[in-house]
Amino acid sequence: MAHRATKLPRARFSTLFHRGFLDRPAYETQLSSSHEGNLLSCSPHEEADEAWLGIAKLGGRPRWRLTKLTGFCVLDHHSLSKLQRRELLARAHAYGAFHYSRGLRVDYYDDEHECDRYTIFLAADKAEALSTADENSGKLRGVRVLLAAPLLISYWNSRHGGKSLDLAATADAALAYVIDCDYPRFDGIFWNDDLDEMSLSAPRVGLFQRTLSRCKRRPA
Repeated sequence: MAHRATKLPRARFSTLFHRGFLDRPAYETQLSSSHEGNLLSCSPHEEADEAWLGIAKLGGRPRWRLTKLTGFCVLDHHSLSKLQRRELLARAHAYGAFHYSRGLRVDYYDDEHECDRYTIFLAADKAEALSTADENSGKLRGVRVLLAAPLLISYWNSRHGGKSLDLAATADAALAYVIDCDYPRFDGIFWNDDLDEMSLSAPRVGLFQRTLSRCKRRPA
């Protein structure tokens, strides 16, 4: 069922950049390590493209410039309000994309990248092992987690055949599923992450598979 996209935050780009192979066999191989699942990983500008070259070690892969007649209209993920996010996840839950469970969160300081991070576990012994082994770790705390259902795993991994979905990726995958299914005016999703290569962070766009047939591509 299509929904109006007027109330959801959006970003527009005339050009996107992709590093990798666009023929299917090679594309499926490179998807196994993608943060964007079955969406095509792109950079919204050249600075981000250069950052991802180093972060994801993409040297040697071809670089493409993607354009579309009307430009790219993508969901601005980081500008979603808490209410909008809850409503979209509730719809994904109603579709059977995931179910809720309980987990344990361990917060810690990453010395190498000098920033705060956290990891979520379902198994208490693994959470406790990290908490006691790392002197920079904080206390354990219980959190609600999203566990991907076969529907969502199949959607997110459809190009490379993965059999599971990381806990940290489930919410993003569920949001992508709803936007892809219910909001045809959106071409993909924009994550406006900080441009900080040392912290392994840069802005990124994931394009839905349905968008690719309407793209023009040329070597950049």
